[in-house]
Amino acid sequence: MFSQVQELQVMLLHARGGVAPVLSGTSSAEDVGKLLEKNRSLQDENSKLCRELSEATGQTALMFEKIIMTEQANEKLQSKLEQLQHHAA
Repeated sequence: MFSQVQELQVMLLHARGGVAPVLSGTSSAEDVGKLLEKNRSLQDENSKLCRELSEATGQTALMFEKIIMTEQANEKLQSKLEQLQHHAA
């Protein structure tokens, strides 16, 4: 009974992922358990990578904001320099 429940869980996981189940009636509870553990491990890794990607995206946005602010400051300085050069001439 327990093995059958695990097998059904794995089949459900495969169905959600769009992958055809590869289990047969001879699949052992150990095989099913290994598949479930591998699935959990992959989900954990995916969550970790998603968090890291989110952090990197946030850092990139901050860097772009700093670049824009620096470019604006540079343009103001260039304008001021041109005014000073014009007055000096």
